[in-house]
Order: sequence, then C-alpha cells, then structure tokens
Amino acid sequence: MSSLGLLFRRYYGPEFVARAILRWLQTAQIETAFIDPGKPWQNGADESFNGKFRDQHLSLQWFRNRIDAKVSIEEWRRHYNEVRPHSSLGYLTPAAFKAKHLSTTDGGRSSAMPARADITGEERHTGPVSAILQ
Repeated sequence: MSSLGLLFRRYYGPEFVARAILRWLQTAQIETAFIDPGKPWQNGADESFNGKFRDQHLSLQWFRNRIDAKVSIEEWRRHYNEVRPHSSLGYLTPAAFKAKHLSTTDGGRSSAMPARADITGEERHTGPVSAILQ
C-alpha cells in the first residue's frame, strides 16, 4: 500500500496497462493491486458487466471487420446506457439515474461529501483518466 493509503485495483496482464494511467497513479502516489489470475470475484462489478456484454451482444454478433465491430459495440453501449433500465438503479437507465441525481445534488456529488477544496473548475476535467473517460 502507498504511503497515502491509496490503492487502485487492476487486471493482471499487459493488455490492460496504459502508460498514461500508470504515470498518473505514480504521480498521485497510488499503488496498483493486481487481480489474481483465475479469481474474477476480486472485481465483481467488472466481471458482471463483462458477462452481460458477452451474453447480450458479443455472443449474438458476427463481425465482418473491425469497423463493423466498433459500430455495433457503440450501438450496444448507447442502448445499455441510455435505453435499458437497470435493476440496481431502481429500474432507471444510467442516463436517467445520473440526471436525477445531478438535479438533487451539488454537481453530482453527494450532499454527504464535502466539495474537494484542492480541485477547482477545469482541473476536475483534465488529466489522463478524464481523457480516457471522455
């Protein structure tokens, strides 16, 4: 564990390692924690999503080429996030859940969590992680 007591869990294997994220983690003094091979329960949320993605989309498709795969996966992603209700979100879509909670909280943060004084304005939307998420 790092001196700050922060830990970032990631999958074992080079195919999931991004240099920019590793540099950011090192700068932020956050160590990584590998998920042991053959122990998917150590990251249940990702495994649940991966199973749904495989069962509801990948197993049902036959991609002719990489572009066909990108288009098809993007259509599924939009449906999953904007149309499909999720039981864990009170049968709202993720987009509706986010909109509902943004309207009732301060900028998407829970009223129980104080605003981060060390991050202001544009800083909240910069850096390697936000570049990946945008």
